[in-house]
Amino acid sequence: MRLKKEIKALQRRLRVHAILGATGASLVVILSLQLKAETQPLALAGNPTPQPSVGLSDGAVAEEISVASVKDIPLGAAGLLSRCYSLAHLAAEEQQAVQHKTIAQLQGDTPEIYVKFRAYACRWFEVWRQANQVPTTARQARAIKQADQVLQKFFVSMGLPYKRLNVAFVPDQLFPGHLAGGIDTLFSETIFLPAEDPHDFMEIALIHEGLHFNSNSTWPVRLEEGLVQLVTEDLVFVNGSIYAPERAGVACIIGALRKQGHVSTSVARGMLATAFMLNDSSRVEALLGKKGWQEILALAQHFEGYWPEASLWNEYVKGIERIRLEPSPERT
Repeated sequence: MRLKKEIKALQRRLRVHAILGATGASLVVILSLQLKAETQPLALAGNPTPQPSVGLSDGAVAEEISVASVKDIPLGAAGLLSRCYSLAHLAAEEQQAVQHKTIAQLQGDTPEIYVKFRAYACRWFEVWRQANQVPTTARQARAIKQADQVLQKFFVSMGLPYKRLNVAFVPDQLFPGHLAGGIDTLFSETIFLPAEDPHDFMEIALIHEGLHFNSNSTWPVRLEEGLVQLVTEDLVFVNGSIYAPERAGVACIIGALRKQGHVSTSVARGMLATAFMLNDSSRVEALLGKKGWQEILALAQHFEGYWPEASLWNEYVKGIERIRLEPSPERT
Protein backbone atom coordinates (compact mmCIF):
# COMPACT_ATOMS: atom_id res chain seq x y z
CA MET A 1 0.00 0.00 0.00
CA ARG A 2 2.81 2.41 0.87
CA LEU A 3 4.49 1.69 -2.47
CA LYS A 4 1.28 2.33 -4.40
CA LYS A 5 0.88 5.68 -2.66
CA GLU A 6 4.50 6.61 -3.46
CA ILE A 7 4.05 5.80 -7.14
CA LYS A 8 0.80 7.78 -7.34
CA ALA A 9 2.49 10.73 -5.66
CA LEU A 10 5.34 10.57 -8.16
CA GLN A 11 2.87 10.44 -11.04
CA ARG A 12 1.17 13.59 -9.86
CA ARG A 13 4.37 15.42 -9.09
CA LEU A 14 6.39 14.45 -12.15
CA ARG A 15 3.54 14.36 -14.66
CA VAL A 16 4.81 11.07 -16.07
CA HIS A 17 1.52 9.35 -16.77
CA ALA A 18 2.69 8.52 -20.29
CA ILE A 19 5.82 6.77 -19.07
CA LEU A 20 4.07 4.91 -16.27
CA GLY A 21 1.29 3.87 -18.64
CA ALA A 22 2.09 3.57 -22.32
CA THR A 23 5.86 3.26 -22.07
CA GLY A 24 6.48 1.93 -18.58
CA ALA A 25 7.11 -1.56 -19.92
CA SER A 26 9.74 -0.27 -22.35
CA LEU A 27 11.57 1.86 -19.81
CA VAL A 28 11.57 -0.65 -16.98
CA VAL A 29 13.52 -3.75 -17.88
CA ILE A 30 13.54 -6.40 -15.17
CA LEU A 31 15.66 -9.41 -15.93
CA SER A 32 15.93 -12.84 -14.42
CA LEU A 33 18.07 -15.41 -16.12
CA GLN A 34 16.53 -13.71 -19.12
CA LEU A 35 18.68 -10.66 -18.84
CA LYS A 36 20.49 -8.22 -20.99
CA ALA A 37 23.30 -6.43 -19.19
CA GLU A 38 24.74 -3.29 -20.72
CA THR A 39 28.30 -2.91 -19.68
CA GLN A 40 31.62 -2.65 -16.83
CA PRO A 41 33.62 -4.00 -13.20
CA LEU A 42 32.32 -11.16 -11.10
CA ALA A 43 33.17 -8.98 -7.83
CA LEU A 44 31.32 -8.22 -4.65
CA ALA A 45 29.48 -4.93 -4.74
CA GLY A 46 30.48 -4.56 -1.11
CA ASN A 47 28.58 -5.10 2.10
CA PRO A 48 26.04 -2.41 2.89
CA THR A 49 27.24 0.80 4.46
CA PRO A 50 23.97 2.61 5.16
CA GLN A 51 24.04 6.38 5.38
CA PRO A 52 21.28 8.70 6.61
CA SER A 53 20.99 10.20 3.14
CA VAL A 54 22.99 10.65 -0.03
CA GLY A 55 23.20 14.10 -1.54
CA LEU A 56 23.08 14.27 -5.32
CA SER A 57 24.35 17.15 -7.35
CA ASP A 58 26.31 17.62 -10.54
CA GLY A 59 25.62 21.23 -11.32
CA ALA A 60 21.86 20.71 -11.14
CA VAL A 61 19.76 20.90 -8.00
CA ALA A 62 18.97 17.33 -6.97
CA GLU A 63 17.02 16.44 -3.89
CA GLU A 64 18.47 14.05 -1.36
CA ILE A 65 17.31 10.46 -1.29
CA SER A 66 17.00 9.04 2.20
CA VAL A 67 17.93 5.41 2.74
CA ALA A 68 14.71 4.94 4.71
CA SER A 69 12.60 6.02 1.74
CA VAL A 70 13.92 3.23 -0.50
CA LYS A 71 14.16 0.44 2.09
CA ASP A 72 12.24 -2.75 1.19
CA ILE A 73 11.11 -1.52 -2.24
CA PRO A 74 11.01 -4.54 -4.62
CA LEU A 75 13.51 -4.63 -7.48
CA GLY A 76 10.88 -4.12 -10.17
CA ALA A 77 9.42 -1.03 -8.53
CA ALA A 78 12.95 0.25 -7.89
CA GLY A 79 13.63 0.31 -11.62
CA LEU A 80 10.49 2.35 -12.20
CA LEU A 81 11.08 4.77 -9.34
CA SER A 82 14.70 5.39 -10.40
CA ARG A 83 13.41 6.50 -13.81
CA CYS A 84 10.80 8.75 -12.21
CA TYR A 85 13.57 10.34 -10.15
CA SER A 86 15.68 10.84 -13.29
CA LEU A 87 12.81 12.40 -15.19
CA ALA A 88 12.15 14.88 -12.39
CA HIS A 89 15.63 16.34 -12.81
CA LEU A 90 15.56 16.78 -16.58
CA ALA A 91 14.60 20.00 -18.26
CA ALA A 92 11.13 20.18 -19.82
CA GLU A 93 12.43 19.66 -23.36
CA GLU A 94 14.57 16.74 -22.19
CA GLN A 95 11.53 15.15 -20.57
CA GLN A 96 9.75 15.31 -23.92
CA ALA A 97 12.67 13.52 -25.57
CA VAL A 98 12.52 10.72 -23.00
CA GLN A 99 8.82 9.98 -23.32
CA HIS A 100 7.68 7.13 -25.57
CA LYS A 101 11.22 5.79 -26.03
CA THR A 102 12.95 2.68 -24.85
CA ILE A 103 16.30 3.02 -23.11
CA ALA A 104 18.05 1.78 -26.28
CA GLN A 105 16.23 4.37 -28.40
CA LEU A 106 17.08 7.13 -25.96
CA GLN A 107 20.75 6.12 -26.02
CA GLY A 108 20.85 6.03 -29.81
CA ASP A 109 18.78 9.13 -30.57
CA THR A 110 19.87 11.54 -27.83
CA PRO A 111 23.05 10.19 -26.19
CA GLU A 112 23.65 13.38 -24.19
CA ILE A 113 20.23 13.11 -22.53
CA TYR A 114 20.75 9.37 -22.03
CA VAL A 115 23.99 10.01 -20.12
CA LYS A 116 22.25 12.52 -17.85
CA PHE A 117 19.16 10.32 -17.40
CA ARG A 118 21.31 7.28 -16.57
CA ALA A 119 23.45 9.22 -14.09
CA TYR A 120 20.42 10.23 -12.00
CA ALA A 121 18.92 6.72 -12.16
CA CYS A 122 22.20 5.14 -11.07
CA ARG A 123 22.49 7.50 -8.11
CA TRP A 124 18.98 6.54 -6.99
CA PHE A 125 19.79 2.85 -7.45
CA GLU A 126 23.00 3.17 -5.46
CA VAL A 127 21.01 4.41 -2.46
CA TRP A 128 18.57 1.50 -2.98
CA ARG A 129 21.54 -0.90 -2.93
CA GLN A 130 22.90 0.64 0.25
CA ALA A 131 19.50 0.36 1.91
CA ASN A 132 18.75 -3.24 0.93
CA GLN A 133 21.98 -5.15 0.35
CA VAL A 134 22.73 -7.83 2.93
CA PRO A 135 26.21 -9.08 3.93
CA THR A 136 27.73 -11.70 1.68
CA THR A 137 28.22 -15.14 3.21
CA ALA A 138 31.27 -17.36 2.77
CA ARG A 139 29.17 -19.74 0.66
CA GLN A 140 28.14 -16.92 -1.65
CA ALA A 141 31.71 -15.65 -1.92
CA ARG A 142 32.85 -19.15 -3.00
CA ALA A 143 30.17 -19.24 -5.72
CA ILE A 144 31.26 -15.84 -7.00
CA LYS A 145 34.92 -16.92 -7.07
CA GLN A 146 34.11 -20.18 -8.89
CA ALA A 147 32.01 -18.39 -11.52
CA ASP A 148 34.72 -15.79 -11.98
CA GLN A 149 37.39 -18.45 -12.55
CA VAL A 150 35.21 -20.25 -15.13
CA LEU A 151 34.53 -17.01 -17.01
CA GLN A 152 38.15 -15.90 -16.94
CA LYS A 153 39.30 -19.23 -18.38
CA PHE A 154 36.65 -19.07 -21.10
CA PHE A 155 37.55 -15.57 -22.26
CA VAL A 156 41.28 -16.24 -22.14
CA SER A 157 40.72 -19.33 -24.32
CA MET A 158 38.90 -17.13 -26.84
CA GLY A 159 41.52 -14.40 -26.72
CA LEU A 160 38.93 -11.90 -25.53
CA PRO A 161 39.05 -9.32 -22.71
CA TYR A 162 37.07 -10.03 -19.56
CA LYS A 163 35.22 -7.63 -17.26
CA ARG A 164 33.96 -8.60 -13.81
CA LEU A 165 30.32 -8.03 -12.96
CA ASN A 166 29.53 -6.69 -9.51
CA VAL A 167 27.32 -8.92 -7.35
CA ALA A 168 24.96 -7.78 -4.59
CA PHE A 169 22.65 -9.93 -2.47
CA VAL A 170 19.31 -8.58 -1.28
CA PRO A 171 16.44 -10.17 0.70
CA ASP A 172 14.39 -12.73 -1.22
CA GLN A 173 11.15 -10.82 -0.68
CA LEU A 174 12.38 -8.04 -2.98
CA PHE A 175 12.08 -10.40 -5.96
CA PRO A 176 8.80 -11.49 -7.55
CA GLY A 177 8.42 -15.27 -7.43
CA HIS A 178 9.51 -15.85 -11.03
CA LEU A 179 12.76 -13.90 -10.82
CA ALA A 180 16.04 -15.67 -10.07
CA GLY A 181 18.06 -12.47 -10.16
CA GLY A 182 17.96 -9.06 -11.69
CA ILE A 183 19.93 -6.46 -13.57
CA ASP A 184 18.46 -3.07 -14.33
CA THR A 185 19.41 -1.82 -17.78
CA LEU A 186 20.61 1.51 -16.41
CA PHE A 187 22.36 0.24 -13.26
CA SER A 188 23.96 -2.46 -15.36
CA GLU A 189 27.29 -3.04 -13.62
CA THR A 190 25.62 -4.96 -10.78
CA ILE A 191 23.56 -8.12 -10.67
CA PHE A 192 21.19 -8.47 -7.73
CA LEU A 193 20.56 -11.98 -6.41
CA PRO A 194 18.20 -13.33 -3.74
CA ALA A 195 20.22 -14.04 -0.61
CA GLU A 196 18.83 -17.58 -0.31
CA ASP A 197 19.61 -18.76 -3.87
CA PRO A 198 21.01 -22.34 -3.94
CA HIS A 199 24.77 -22.40 -4.51
CA ASP A 200 24.70 -24.34 -7.81
CA PHE A 201 21.96 -22.20 -9.28
CA MET A 202 23.77 -19.05 -8.20
CA GLU A 203 26.90 -20.09 -10.10
CA ILE A 204 24.88 -20.74 -13.26
CA ALA A 205 23.17 -17.35 -12.96
CA LEU A 206 26.51 -15.57 -12.46
CA ILE A 207 28.13 -17.25 -15.48
CA HIS A 208 25.09 -16.58 -17.65
CA GLU A 209 25.03 -12.90 -16.74
CA GLY A 210 28.79 -12.59 -16.97
CA LEU A 211 28.60 -13.74 -20.59
CA HIS A 212 25.93 -11.14 -21.34
CA PHE A 213 27.94 -8.46 -19.58
CA ASN A 214 31.06 -9.13 -21.64
CA SER A 215 29.38 -9.28 -25.04
CA ASN A 216 29.14 -6.44 -27.52
CA SER A 217 26.16 -8.03 -29.20
CA THR A 218 23.19 -6.26 -30.69
CA TRP A 219 21.47 -9.55 -31.54
CA PRO A 220 17.77 -10.03 -30.78
CA VAL A 221 17.13 -11.22 -27.23
CA ARG A 222 15.75 -14.63 -28.29
CA LEU A 223 18.92 -15.46 -30.19
CA GLU A 224 21.20 -14.06 -27.53
CA GLU A 225 19.56 -15.86 -24.62
CA GLY A 226 19.62 -19.21 -26.41
CA LEU A 227 23.31 -18.97 -27.22
CA VAL A 228 24.33 -17.64 -23.79
CA GLN A 229 22.46 -20.44 -22.04
CA LEU A 230 24.04 -23.10 -24.30
CA VAL A 231 27.52 -21.73 -23.56
CA THR A 232 26.69 -21.53 -19.83
CA GLU A 233 25.60 -25.16 -19.74
CA ASP A 234 28.80 -26.18 -21.57
CA LEU A 235 30.91 -24.33 -19.02
CA VAL A 236 29.24 -25.81 -15.93
CA PHE A 237 28.55 -29.26 -17.46
CA VAL A 238 24.81 -29.27 -16.91
CA ASN A 239 21.78 -29.76 -19.11
CA GLY A 240 18.92 -27.52 -18.09
CA SER A 241 15.41 -26.69 -19.20
CA ILE A 242 15.90 -22.89 -19.11
CA TYR A 243 15.29 -21.14 -22.44
CA ALA A 244 14.21 -24.37 -24.15
CA PRO A 245 12.89 -22.76 -27.38
CA GLU A 246 15.76 -20.29 -27.56
CA ARG A 247 18.32 -23.08 -27.19
CA ALA A 248 16.50 -25.21 -29.78
CA GLY A 249 16.59 -22.31 -32.24
CA VAL A 250 20.31 -21.79 -31.70
CA ALA A 251 20.90 -25.55 -32.11
CA CYS A 252 19.29 -25.27 -35.57
CA ILE A 253 21.68 -22.46 -36.50
CA ILE A 254 24.68 -24.43 -35.23
CA GLY A 255 23.52 -27.43 -37.28
CA ALA A 256 23.30 -25.25 -40.39
CA LEU A 257 26.80 -23.85 -39.78
CA ARG A 258 28.12 -27.38 -39.35
CA LYS A 259 26.63 -28.54 -42.66
CA GLN A 260 27.42 -25.41 -44.66
CA GLY A 261 31.00 -25.22 -43.43
CA HIS A 262 31.69 -28.96 -43.10
CA VAL A 263 32.90 -28.43 -39.55
CA SER A 264 32.25 -30.18 -36.25
CA THR A 265 29.45 -29.14 -33.92
CA SER A 266 31.95 -27.75 -31.39
CA VAL A 267 33.64 -25.64 -34.06
CA ALA A 268 30.29 -24.35 -35.30
CA ARG A 269 29.23 -23.51 -31.75
CA GLY A 270 32.51 -21.70 -31.11
CA MET A 271 32.09 -19.78 -34.34
CA LEU A 272 28.65 -18.57 -33.32
CA ALA A 273 29.82 -17.73 -29.78
CA THR A 274 32.73 -15.68 -31.13
CA ALA A 275 30.42 -13.82 -33.51
CA PHE A 276 28.16 -13.01 -30.58
CA MET A 277 30.90 -11.86 -28.21
CA LEU A 278 32.53 -9.63 -30.82
CA ASN A 279 29.26 -8.56 -32.45
CA ASP A 280 30.83 -9.56 -35.76
CA SER A 281 28.68 -11.94 -37.80
CA SER A 282 30.75 -11.82 -41.00
CA ARG A 283 32.06 -15.38 -40.64
CA VAL A 284 28.60 -16.74 -39.87
CA GLU A 285 27.08 -14.76 -42.70
CA ALA A 286 29.69 -16.08 -45.13
CA LEU A 287 28.58 -19.64 -44.40
CA LEU A 288 24.83 -19.13 -44.10
CA GLY A 289 24.51 -16.47 -46.77
CA LYS A 290 23.50 -12.88 -46.11
CA LYS A 291 19.83 -13.51 -46.90
CA GLY A 292 19.62 -16.57 -44.66
CA TRP A 293 21.31 -14.85 -41.70
CA GLN A 294 19.09 -11.77 -42.03
CA GLU A 295 16.00 -14.00 -42.05
CA ILE A 296 17.18 -15.69 -38.85
CA LEU A 297 17.70 -12.29 -37.17
CA ALA A 298 14.29 -11.10 -38.36
CA LEU A 299 12.57 -14.21 -37.03
CA ALA A 300 14.25 -13.85 -33.63
CA GLN A 301 13.27 -10.18 -33.58
CA HIS A 302 9.66 -11.12 -34.37
CA PHE A 303 9.47 -13.11 -31.14
CA GLU A 304 11.28 -10.47 -29.09
CA GLY A 305 8.39 -9.53 -26.83
CA TYR A 306 6.90 -12.98 -26.24
CA TRP A 307 7.22 -15.40 -23.36
CA PRO A 308 5.58 -17.91 -25.66
CA GLU A 309 3.34 -20.87 -25.09
CA ALA A 310 4.50 -24.21 -26.51
CA SER A 311 2.80 -23.55 -29.85
CA LEU A 312 4.78 -20.34 -30.32
CA TRP A 313 7.99 -22.03 -29.23
CA ASN A 314 7.47 -24.56 -32.02
CA GLU A 315 6.68 -21.79 -34.49
CA TYR A 316 9.97 -20.05 -33.63
CA VAL A 317 12.10 -23.19 -33.94
CA LYS A 318 10.36 -24.48 -37.07
CA GLY A 319 10.67 -21.03 -38.61
CA ILE A 320 14.45 -21.25 -38.31
CA GLU A 321 14.42 -24.80 -39.70
CA ARG A 322 12.43 -23.65 -42.76
CA ILE A 323 14.85 -20.89 -43.75
CA ARG A 324 16.48 -21.85 -47.05
CA LEU A 325 20.21 -21.29 -47.01
CA GLU A 326 22.25 -20.59 -50.12
CA PRO A 327 24.98 -23.10 -50.99
CA SER A 328 28.09 -21.75 -49.33
CA PRO A 329 31.12 -21.09 -51.54
CA GLU A 330 33.29 -21.21 -48.42
CA ARG A 331 34.60 -24.48 -47.07
CA THR A 332 36.70 -24.80 -43.96
